[in-house]
Amino acid sequence: MGSNLKKINSLIESCRQLLSNFLTAPYDFYPQIEKLFDSLFVESDKLNLVAFKSSLAELYRDLQIFDETLGKLHYTDPDSLEEAKLFISGGFLDISSYLSDLKKHPDGQELKEKNAQKLTLLKDWMAEFQLSIPQDIPEEVEEANIERFIIFKLGEDNFAINENIIQEILHVNLDDLNAIEDPHFKAMVKYRENQILIWNRGALLGENFQAGNEEVKIILVGSRVGTYLGLEVDKILKIQELDTNLFTSIEDITGPSYQGAIQFLTLFEDSPLFIIGWRTDAFIKDLIPIHLLGDAR
Repeated sequence: MGSNLKKINSLIESCRQLLSNFLTAPYDFYPQIEKLFDSLFVESDKLNLVAFKSSLAELYRDLQIFDETLGKLHYTDPDSLEEAKLFISGGFLDISSYLSDLKKHPDGQELKEKNAQKLTLLKDWMAEFQLSIPQDIPEEVEEANIERFIIFKLGEDNFAINENIIQEILHVNLDDLNAIEDPHFKAMVKYRENQILIWNRGALLGENFQAGNEEVKIILVGSRVGTYLGLEVDKILKIQELDTNLFTSIEDITGPSYQGAIQFLTLFEDSPLFIIGWRTDAFIKDLIPIHLLGDAR
């Protein structure tokens, strides 16, 4: 049992270390800790720690409630964030205390009763937290019209793209693109000076392709047909929240005569955009010239 308990303690310590960044990046906490809890459940099953697992399950359920509640508050309410951190820290402290007792005593009735008391405290604490959060959280229906757009500069023009379709943003060193062996890709890069890139990322990018460099900014997205498409931008200006209730798609902006991406590009032919293959239409039409985005506010 000793080696298994050591592994469980190590996982708990990893969970507690994640708390150090909770106040600065609370939106990252739950996705990371979810994986650690999966491992904790497996290890507790190996040792048949029924009472311990019940505490884990309660704490995990509470973390889900935290994530949902704080998400509705856009992770910006400082009092709720501080309260959540204190609760989570206390929960892990209780679990560590149980593990410490388990080393000294068998998992007998006394220890189970002690664990049950702590479990009750966890539930009571969560109930208090839910009562303490602001009561004017916007309903999801009201929030549905608020979208976040990444505003960026491409050449001399500013554009926006809905954050929901962005898969990831990477900073890429141009020298690392040499790892791509596809000749058509290389020719396109040379011809268009990287204004727009398209590739199957898993098949064509080599191991040297790393995030973290500042020389070139590329937005990577997944198109609706599964092809990866990257659009180099000169500068990401800001992320802006807009009420998009006035329009639901680019067709609503361009009018009923809109026929697709090619026409959209010809409407704004001064914009340095480049299309390769009809399959990219689904992505290109989501690029919005910033002056049109402004009109929609």
